[in-house]
Amino acid sequence: MGVGGAYIGFAEGIEGVAVNPASSAVRDAFSVEHVDLDGTVSVVLPGFFAGTDFENRGASASSHGSVYDSFLSTELGGVLQLGDWGVAALTRAQSFRVSASSGAQLSMQIARADVTVARSFFRKQLCIGIGVRAASMLLSGSGGTVGSLLAMGGVGLQAGVLVRPEQQRFRFGAAVRGPVFGSGEISSRAAFDAGGVRAADGFVLPREVALPAEVEAGVAVELGPRPLNPIWREPGEEEAPVRARVESRRRARQAALGRTLAAASAADRPALRAEFSAAEAAIRAVDEAHLDASARSLLAARKARAENAPRARVLVVASVTAAAPVTDGIAISSFLAQRYEPYGQQWTLTPRFGIESEPVTNRLVVRVGGYVEPARFSDATPRQHLTFGGDVKLLPFDLFGLLPDTVWKLALGVDVAPRYTNWALDFGVWH
Repeated sequence: MGVGGAYIGFAEGIEGVAVNPASSAVRDAFSVEHVDLDGTVSVVLPGFFAGTDFENRGASASSHGSVYDSFLSTELGGVLQLGDWGVAALTRAQSFRVSASSGAQLSMQIARADVTVARSFFRKQLCIGIGVRAASMLLSGSGGTVGSLLAMGGVGLQAGVLVRPEQQRFRFGAAVRGPVFGSGEISSRAAFDAGGVRAADGFVLPREVALPAEVEAGVAVELGPRPLNPIWREPGEEEAPVRARVESRRRARQAALGRTLAAASAADRPALRAEFSAAEAAIRAVDEAHLDASARSLLAARKARAENAPRARVLVVASVTAAAPVTDGIAISSFLAQRYEPYGQQWTLTPRFGIESEPVTNRLVVRVGGYVEPARFSDATPRQHLTFGGDVKLLPFDLFGLLPDTVWKLALGVDVAPRYTNWALDFGVWH
């Protein structure tokens, strides 16, 4: 939110899953082990959107009379990285109530989910991901039960790419998201009138719910001493030379045993083998201890490099999203008012821009950005949003030993525009 949503060209961590399917293969600078995990659990309390022009109706918002309130948003997701591979799942659910001036009300539950698989190539310089995205909607009338009017859902395909040349100060990301058209269960009270229109409880019911197809592309450019694309090597590659030397010595010992056995008599060979086995077991125990110590030393070195990397930076991100039209689409408020008001029936562009910096080294991160929300109603105009936020470093807390060496942060994001305000607080891990 702080950088206006212009995240597709950066695409790190769990935050990237929603915008770029390639993000689960992108390694953060602080990711220093073969296996890594990232996750998120969040709850946004209701009421932040109350009384706002949620759908950017523009001048007609006040006359339309629809009010959105009782918002509750939740998010749950995780990323598992294994070397060059990454898998991720992220779900976002939102419930709210829409009230019309006529007194009619609808309770809405909307959920979206992304499941992706990604792989990196050329030492993480190219990341490619594919996956699915799903959407569902549950509607109930005033005083009804969840799903009493309809329950619809569908699935679409998506793919993404991120290019991050080693030691360079720029990245490029892009994604293609296929359309999602969802059908499902309609209220048992629904009936067709003489004109073939299906309705229930006074509502003409939709044929389907839809998410339009989208194409998004963006860049990230970093100024300052902090490296944007540090070299990332598989930990096994760093440990390989030590293991190769140990294996070479083992093969040499086996070869020496073979020569000794060849020169010995048949009667002496069992004793020689037993003696070698005992000695080899002792040597291998020392070797394994040496390998473990070497692995710990290399891990400590990787952590030290990440922790001691320069932090001063100015990160600039920008992106643009093109959304395809949806034939015969209407907005949620139009459905509530039972008006046919064309919505999202033409291509729209959403440019985004953001800047991030760390003015107080290892203590404070600040962000500012913005985006232009397109006009999806035929009589509305695009709306400019201003976003800002940041992170404040808190005290370390290992969660009773479950998360050693963990330092926490408090983050803020704010999004303001004419007739619209949104904000969120986040409690997460400081890196």
